[in-house]
Amino acid sequence: MSEESLNLILSRQMPDAEKRRRAHFLIDSGHGVEAARRRVEAILSAIHMMI
Repeated sequence: MSEESLNLILSRQMPDAEKRRRAHFLIDSGHGVEAARRRVEAILSAIHMMI
């Protein structure tokens, strides 16, 4: 993929801040796989409680 193609794709994407603002849940993967897995489990539990 050329740099120009990549830049075109990136320019069409919603900014990260907007994605975060619209999200119902966030998973921070910067603290390792186990922390992310625990967050996913917590989110799934929360969703299960809603239904």
